[in-house]
Amino acid sequence: MSTFDCLLIGHLVADWMLQNDWMARNKQRHWLAPAILVHCGIYTLILVTSLWFTHPLTLAPPPYALFAAGIFFSHWFIDAANLAAGWMRLLGQTRLHFVQVMVDQTMHIVVIAVLVAVLL
Repeated sequence: MSTFDCLLIGHLVADWMLQNDWMARNKQRHWLAPAILVHCGIYTLILVTSLWFTHPLTLAPPPYALFAAGIFFSHWFIDAANLAAGWMRLLGQTRLHFVQVMVDQTMHIVVIAVLVAVLL
């Protein structure tokens, strides 16, 4: 399995299976809401663990640290700022919730792909 495949599975587990209702409802209350910080912490831990499965001891600490920082802060910004809704307003897209979820997920997956391409 490729690095990206492992990270995609980690993303699905962290963003869907491990995000509870409290996190989902409260993560956009303010930039430092406990819900967003907990969610991003769990998300980052799961993705770094997923990365470890494909690169257990082959990466020096700096790429792991940069990857973790990139994952945490990008996930925090996308979710806390509700970037998907802003993008949809900018482009005049539908307001269907399902579409917003797909835009949000696409943003997260693009970030993962960019980090893999740049750092790994």
